[in-house]
Amino acid sequence: VVGYRGVNLSAGQRQRIALARALVRDPDLLILDEATNAVDGLSEAAIVETLKSRAGRRTTLVISHHHSTISFCDDVVILSGGRVKKQAPFAALASLSMDELYQHEPTL
Repeated sequence: VVGYRGVNLSAGQRQRIALARALVRDPDLLILDEATNAVDGLSEAAIVETLKSRAGRRTTLVISHHHSTISFCDDVVILSGGRVKKQAPFAALASLSMDELYQHEPTL
């Protein structure tokens, strides 16, 4: 039993259902904001594979803190304080050290 508004579903289950509904609609522009933050690693990998297999069919804007979620993206933009700090293909950014990636972050 799903329950009213999915009350009996976990956050990850609700997230997967919302993503499935979005993919079935097949929009020209798909915006995913932390679309895998409530799912386990295996589910995240399956979601990324699905998105990869559908790449090129639409423009997809992926907002994520997980490197694995953005690994299939053509271009990655790192924002800080509402400004673009870095923009490059994932492979170029993946080769940077964590210090280089986050050198713009303020220290506490």
